[in-house]
Amino acid sequence: MCSFNTCNSHRVRNYPEICCEDSDEDEDCIDACRKAPPYCVSRRGCFSTFGGVEFIFIVILAAVAFLGAAALIGYYLNTYGVGFRWRKLSTPESETNEASMNMHSFLETLGFITLTGIAITLFRISNCCDRAGMRVIHLVVIIGAGVLIGLATYLAYEIKEHEKKKHFFSAHSWMGLLAIALFLAEVVFGILKFIVLLACGPISCCLRASCRPIHAAFGIGAFWVAVATAVSEK
Repeated sequence: MCSFNTCNSHRVRNYPEICCEDSDEDEDCIDACRKAPPYCVSRRGCFSTFGGVEFIFIVILAAVAFLGAAALIGYYLNTYGVGFRWRKLSTPESETNEASMNMHSFLETLGFITLTGIAITLFRISNCCDRAGMRVIHLVVIIGAGVLIGLATYLAYEIKEHEKKKHFFSAHSWMGLLAIALFLAEVVFGILKFIVLLACGPISCCLRASCRPIHAAFGIGAFWVAVATAVSEK
């Protein structure tokens, strides 16, 4: 069922195609919206029904799981391993390198699993909460994840370089590269949708809406490849 609300905004009356922007309505609803400029598509509230309670529970459960993953990895590596350390070139001892690899594992988990998972959850919440605010928070979380992923990748590369071992010689490293490639593609589509196309005004709303599933697919793909990469590590 289409959820139209009266919309008297000058912008919508003159640009009926704005109705399709990031809409989750089906094609019939979007077509009806375009043919009726005085109306626009409104997002359904996620918290107005009993199903909304279940939605809130799932969101909280997801946040606990993402944060718990990083906490458990950190606890395990610190308690049963040699702890964490940012490796220095002047300390080539194997124990130091192991502690540095622990740091690599923890940062990758925090960036790829925890922060990316939270960003995916925020992307879903944006369908029913204030979209502009959720977009900003989503972007900040993704930037934070990218910084941690970059630091962790650099650390692993530096350790291999110092130990004079071959780079990208294992399945784990290639899966990690694939996860990074998908993450970068997701960031590119996000920039394309939210910054470049947004500058084109309402005439680009349908193109922005069509980019949404691609952006989501790359984000989810990067997340699950990262999970598989983490599992493949010894």
